[in-house]
Amino acid sequence: KGPLKITFFPVGKDDNILIRSSIDLTKADVYIPALALKKVRGKIGQVKLGFTKDNKSVFNYSQDDVLVSGTASHKSSFEIEKVKYSNIKTPDIIIERATFQKFGEYNQFKTDGGTISLEFLMRLSFKKKDIPLDFIFSDIVVTFKKNKFLDSIKGEIRSLEGLRGYAKAKLSLKSSLEIIIDPNKNNGINLVISGNNAGELLRRGKYYNNGYGGIFKASISYKNRMKISGSLQIEQFRIKNAPVLAQIISSASIIGLLDNLNGNGLLFTKIEGSFDYKDGELTLNDGVAVGPSLGLTMAGYERYGKKQNTVNVNGLVSPVYIINGVVKAIPLIGKVLGGEKGEGVFGVSYRVQGNSSNPRVLVNPLSILTPGLFRNIFNIEENGNK
Repeated sequence: KGPLKITFFPVGKDDNILIRSSIDLTKADVYIPALALKKVRGKIGQVKLGFTKDNKSVFNYSQDDVLVSGTASHKSSFEIEKVKYSNIKTPDIIIERATFQKFGEYNQFKTDGGTISLEFLMRLSFKKKDIPLDFIFSDIVVTFKKNKFLDSIKGEIRSLEGLRGYAKAKLSLKSSLEIIIDPNKNNGINLVISGNNAGELLRRGKYYNNGYGGIFKASISYKNRMKISGSLQIEQFRIKNAPVLAQIISSASIIGLLDNLNGNGLLFTKIEGSFDYKDGELTLNDGVAVGPSLGLTMAGYERYGKKQNTVNVNGLVSPVYIINGVVKAIPLIGKVLGGEKGEGVFGVSYRVQGNSSNPRVLVNPLSILTPGLFRNIFNIEENGNK
């Protein structure tokens, strides 16, 4: 959008007449949807094109921190059969080799090796296509906030009416994950992500730094980067040196668990819950974490701000959960005394609120005296009163 300055000139080379052009885009606004690129008026931008009489062309697009170059084979001047990219470099993408080719019934983009940011992938939107477009990729690294997030990704994804496909990636030498993608009814996608090291994935994504190991499965409904929902299940997950959990355990006067938490860590045999993310707020619903020595329930939200994040989560912590579980298995008595899923006969209600980096932890020790379904009477209120 805006004025262009175009210069044409013929060039002789090896008995093959070329027509070359240079297009100055400095005074124009440029938007390239496929690469999520924008150039505002006043910034330097240039396209160089070279056409030959054997229906081939050479192209080069450049701006401040962007370079896209390669060669193309044509059926005619304006109909491309195949493109070989020699460079795709943007702030979010670095790919040295890639091809785009038309096969009649479908189109294909294929690349082997490169780096793509997760932020770029979350900005992408895919329109419905009359002809399927297949993405085939291998040896791709995905970064998040300029740090490595996923390594050695390979897979195939088809874009037609939504996205459908799969991908596999490595987290380390002994851990990996798999992603299955399907379209959903709301013009979004459904993701099923599974793997054998939840702790490593959470640390790389800057979501949680105190977890280790864990076989996991996440089912996610992705509308756009501002609207995400889903559920998560983790087994055999160990938590070490977790300050907030340490405060809950200490305030609840649960003897013996702090040494484990600061040593080998506390083992949770199963963690599950559902979540919703909308407009900068992550809501956790029905969160449950159970292990031999501790049971936890969790519900609340974390709100993400420009300067700081705020958290407000409440629940119940039940010590010696394995013993509590025996009582819960007793007919009738277990239903009355045992409480909800993740709760034990003995439990202490808690609330975590305030700045996410240093929240306040409130615990009501009186709640341990009220078993099972009577315990809600002693829950901590929103304002912190007991």
